[in-house]
Amino acid sequence: MCINKLLGNAIPADSTIDDALIATGLNFEVKMVKGVNSIDDDGNIFTSDREQTCCRLDNNVIMGVHKSRYKPLQNRELFEIGWSTSGTFTPTSAIGFDEGRRPTLFLEGKEEEISFGDRTISRMVLINSHDGSTKFSATPTVYRISSDILIPLRFQHGKTGRSYTIRHDGSM
Repeated sequence: MCINKLLGNAIPADSTIDDALIATGLNFEVKMVKGVNSIDDDGNIFTSDREQTCCRLDNNVIMGVHKSRYKPLQNRELFEIGWSTSGTFTPTSAIGFDEGRRPTLFLEGKEEEISFGDRTISRMVLINSHDGSTKFSATPTVYRISSDILIPLRFQHGKTGRSYTIRHDGSM
């Protein structure tokens, strides 16, 4: 079965959140620094209080520049959400795209036989963003297993039942 299988760094079975954060290289926090130095069209440096910088605490790398209402979701919180799905999903791997700016956690559900030999498996992807390119989102998908190939199942009810997003200002 191939789709998203172990993309990124594998999370060993029965890992704690701390172990998984270390294994995947996402064991860092970010903080918001008020005031951003910018350069205007004439080349003059000025400070803007309407924007703030999202920085990694471990190496001070700037992850993104955001409006003042931006509230970061820490990688630990992303993993806590993944671990809260235990019983339904198991965290399998994670990756921090673009130097950790978009931490992504992959979860896998149990394989189930639905009828007449048809088998399905559910997977979910949790995505966060420190650079503002995406919102926090969770996208569950059900796949039909056919000869060890996964075929994503489409639903007629539209987007409302398939995923959700939370903006980084706290609104859903």
